Amino acid sequence: VPRQIDVTSIAGWESGFFNSAFTHPNHGGQRVKYKRGAYAFWKDMLDGKFPDYPRQVFIPMKHTLADLIAGKLDN
Repeated sequence: VPRQIDVTSIAGWESGFFNSAFTHPNHGGQRVKYKRGAYAFWKDMLDGKFPDYPRQVFIPMKHTLADLIAGKLDN
């Protein structure tokens, strides 16, 4: 990521965000199981269609947050 936050650094910030492993919903496999697909799920989330956080639609992963922090994730 760029060292500065200014107009000339926008391309670097965009690259850092969009080229990261965590900005694509299908990176590493399916992440949600929703009747109309992942796009519909995220759209419904943004539209406020869930009264509570819908944990039931997320597919369990074999890794923990501790694995992510420690850099122990497989690609």
